[in-house]
Amino acid sequence: MDLLESFLQKTAPVAASEELGLAGTQTCERRLNGTPFILTKDPKIANYVFNDGKARTNYCLRPGEDRGLQKLHMFENGLIWNNDTPKWKKIRGCFQKALGANALKHASCIIQKEAEPTLTAHMEKADGKEGIDLLAICRRLTFRASLGAFFGVDSTEFAGLKVDEAAFIDAIVQYFKAWEYFLIRPEQHWDKSLAKKHSQAVSSLKGHVQNLLKAIEMRDASLTPSQKGSKRKLFVESLREVCVKEPECEELLLQSSLEMLLAGTDTSSVTAYYTLLALAGDKALQHDLREELHNSNEEALLRSIVDESLRFKPVGPVVLRQACQDDPNFPAGPVKKGTGILVHLAEMNLDEEVWKEPRKFDPRRFLVPGEHKSVFFPFGEGPKGCVGMHLGRREVNSIVATVILQYDLEIVGSETLSSLETHWDIANQPDDPTRIRLSPVAD
Repeated sequence: MDLLESFLQKTAPVAASEELGLAGTQTCERRLNGTPFILTKDPKIANYVFNDGKARTNYCLRPGEDRGLQKLHMFENGLIWNNDTPKWKKIRGCFQKALGANALKHASCIIQKEAEPTLTAHMEKADGKEGIDLLAICRRLTFRASLGAFFGVDSTEFAGLKVDEAAFIDAIVQYFKAWEYFLIRPEQHWDKSLAKKHSQAVSSLKGHVQNLLKAIEMRDASLTPSQKGSKRKLFVESLREVCVKEPECEELLLQSSLEMLLAGTDTSSVTAYYTLLALAGDKALQHDLREELHNSNEEALLRSIVDESLRFKPVGPVVLRQACQDDPNFPAGPVKKGTGILVHLAEMNLDEEVWKEPRKFDPRRFLVPGEHKSVFFPFGEGPKGCVGMHLGRREVNSIVATVILQYDLEIVGSETLSSLETHWDIANQPDDPTRIRLSPVAD
């Protein structure tokens, strides 16, 4: 059975869930546009693909349509979907260096500094009874953290550098929609008007990033030698050093910068929003977390709440990999070179064979660190695991802690995290974000 039509009509996570349900097993093999594709929610297979000493290097490619990836400027370019392994390794090293401890601390400080004025501004504009769109606020905070930590741009410079924050963030959101449209859709299945719309979205974000890089270059050119000497090295400067010998240096620099903002802004913000929504539905949990944040530096409950949010409503519901070579030792049977692998994290996270009461939001299941290491992979793992994992955790923790220390949260209406409808635009996005009412915590 070929799953292409089902994947295109229903999205990959939904179609894969249906196929696994029909198969009645944790793993099944199908075909996607003629290519063998293994669908699985088996933690043992996930561990094999992500972490097995020999196998993990065999699953360091990501499947996708070349023509669609070209439309996204991801074909053998950037980091996230770059299957040119030597080039990818160079770029990944640059990302890893940029995502060091100092950058993470800087990102956290930016969120703590920006949260209060951003929340206050939104609350002044909103009707208190209707609540506010916390997802929009989370996106602003992660966007500012990414610009500050990796591009050296403070929010006070936005006007001078002509950074249109709202338009930039919207361009990031629209790029995700284009990504979902082009990723596995063969060109003969493109709708002319939709393909044009999504191509324009890609061009829009690319234009924003291009203008940003030019503005940063012009700003830094005016610095005195002493100012340049005291300035910390930016991500984009390290990128240029890595890319300079590549024949398409500027394109690689542009796409890599785009992807740093893409991943640093949206996935973290959605996870932070889901976590705050879960807290808004549980007053006792808010109280317990606030007590921990006031009285302890360990943040065990905060970490557990974020992990449970990642399990309960994963922003990345599926992980896609592709075999570089034949694999006779694959747990479900021999695998041929080019075979696609879809690890269904969302299904795994709700599997009663894996979790006790999986449809109950219970952060305390994660209070023992590492207890679920063999069944919980919120960022994927292995060579193609999320390079920004520590940044994502730091951003989410900072947003949640900053908000909960200052405000009591209350859901407006009846829609909880459990009932919230979502759709897959590569990241698992809410259809209509539930509004949340914020009230200052009583002294």
